[in-house]
Amino acid sequence: MHRVPAIKSSINGPTALALDNNGHLYVIEGEEDRIDRIDLGDGTISVVAGYGRKPEQDCLHQDGIQATKACLQYPTSLAVGASGNLFIGEMSGYLREVNLGSGLISTVNGNGHSAETVEGSSALSANFWSIDGLAIDAANDLFISDVR
Repeated sequence: MHRVPAIKSSINGPTALALDNNGHLYVIEGEEDRIDRIDLGDGTISVVAGYGRKPEQDCLHQDGIQATKACLQYPTSLAVGASGNLFIGEMSGYLREVNLGSGLISTVNGNGHSAETVEGSSALSANFWSIDGLAIDAANDLFISDVR
């Protein structure tokens, strides 16, 4: 992971933040469709997910690849779980998870702007129209806000 001093970097269109228990601040760089991590201890910044804005038709949700090589479609929200994994909500309706230990990304659920209702679905099979908020409580339950 390439790390540079955060003070010498710029974040293009920050839209959401999440803090983990290890002193890392995660920032959605909204204009670039990627997630940066700022180490609050040493002041460095690095990319942890997304490779920058590309035309939407080029964006395929691949699983099991390095998160820095993954396409994100308009990330809107972040949450860090007790396991240390980073959850990313996308405007496209996908919920992604980055294993911060291995750096691999996976799709937790979603098939992109689904017209199906979410109520009564299991969490892993629920579809979302556009995720606009994530939160994790003390019991490690993930809460998802959908604009529909």
